[in-house]
Parts: sequence; structure tokens; C-alpha cells
Amino acid sequence: QSVDIESGRGLEDISRAQATVEGVGGRWEEVMALARNAMASDAVREAIASGRYFRELFVSAPVNGLLVEGFVDLLFEGPEGLTIVDYKTDDVDTDEDIDNAVERYGAQIGAYVAALQRATGKTVQRAVLLFLRPNREVTFNDVGLLVDQAEKGVVSFIQAS
Repeated sequence: QSVDIESGRGLEDISRAQATVEGVGGRWEEVMALARNAMASDAVREAIASGRYFRELFVSAPVNGLLVEGFVDLLFEGPEGLTIVDYKTDDVDTDEDIDNAVERYGAQIGAYVAALQRATGKTVQRAVLLFLRPNREVTFNDVGLLVDQAEKGVVSFIQAS
């Protein structure tokens, strides 16, 4: 979140500092490698090329009577609408791992889609889960399904409370 994603300038120093702050100072090289994976990804390169991107963007919106809040890791605007990119550091080595992670994070991304569309009046055209170990991108072109998943997830949360 602190690194210039266009140049990577200061990546080593920032990785050391951030790892220390998070209590994993001995793993700074791993933190740096994950940041490099993100910066080399197609989604991040596309965001940079768009010339209009936002990082760590706070979003908040009511979903089924519950206020949902979070931070979008990366948002950019293209000719057809907005794209959300969410970085994930899960260890996902198999297609089954990816499928499980996608199921886990679908409601989160759907809530971001709903919040952004309500707040901006713009269309979110797609969302990308960017898994950084290994470097794999999962793109959702039908974000309406994600919004539905978010609304069902909120209903389940409300009913369980």
C-alpha cells in the first residue's frame, strides 16, 4: 500500500519497515516478493496504464440493512467502467485451493461492488482476486453474482446474530 506501484521505488526499505510493524520482521523478503508479484501482475499493469487508479479506497454501503465497510486494495477506471483488484496472500497451490478461496472472498468483493456502484453511480465491470502466492489472477466478469453472494452472506450473518 505504501510502494509506488509504477516504479517500485523504495520497495526494499518499505518491505523491511512494514514487516517489522506487522511483527514479522524476519519475513521482509517474503513481503517484498509478494509486492513484486502484485506489481508485475496484468491487473496492476492495466491499472497503471489506465492513468486513473486509486489504492486503499475506503468503501461503505448498506447491504440488507447492515452497514458493510472495507478497503478496496486497488480500483481503476477503464472505458467500460470500474475494476476492483483485491490482493490475497493465501497459499493457493491447486485449483481446489483457488476455488475454496474464491468462494470465501466472493461476498467481500460483492459488497465492495455494491458499495462502489451505490456511491459513485458508475458500473463496476469486473473484479479481480489477485493471489500473490503463487501469482494467479481470478477475474469475475459477472459482478452481479458477487453482489448476490454478498447480500446472501449478510442475510446469513443477520439471521445467525
